[in-house]
Amino acid sequence: MGSTDTRRRLLVVLAVGVLFALSVVMATSSLAKPGGSQAADNGVYAVAEQIGPTPSAAPQAQEGSRSAAAASQCKSIGARVSYYNGSGKLLAYFQSVQKWCFDFNKVTSVSKPQVADEVTALGEKSDWKYKGLVESSGELRAYKGRPDGQHIGIRQGRFTYEGSNGKGEKLPFVKLVKYYDGSAYSDTKESNAR
Repeated sequence: MGSTDTRRRLLVVLAVGVLFALSVVMATSSLAKPGGSQAADNGVYAVAEQIGPTPSAAPQAQEGSRSAAAASQCKSIGARVSYYNGSGKLLAYFQSVQKWCFDFNKVTSVSKPQVADEVTALGEKSDWKYKGLVESSGELRAYKGRPDGQHIGIRQGRFTYEGSNGKGEKLPFVKLVKYYDGSAYSDTKESNAR
């Protein structure tokens, strides 16, 4: 009977070891491309990255302003979609960063988003071109019973490319959601031609 228990224990240890080895292999293969790949097309893949939220200086209260306005705090949040070739070299990126202020009751103000795009020298060799925004919107919305409790800002750009692997179009999408209490998140997508 002791030999059967020993065999069972040995099999369990072996099975756990195999599962651990498989998990290590899977984890390292997802690290082959920075941040993991969201989408691959013709050897090009996209990686999404959140920027912030980061605190900013609060707006200066003017004399006679309400204490709620003076109590407002501000932060910035953004996101970037970067495109890499099969060798892991950056070809282009699209990002949107936006500042918002809040007083723990509502979103008090929102800046115009700062949109940045760049095609690297390597991207230019592959004929990558930034074609501008295809979608741009921003809206204050009710959230948790607060009329101006949430702001959603959306920006979507357009890149075209033509190289040795063919031609195509990429549509990076960045959604920034900001809340009355200073919390925020970003959502990014990358898609091929619509």
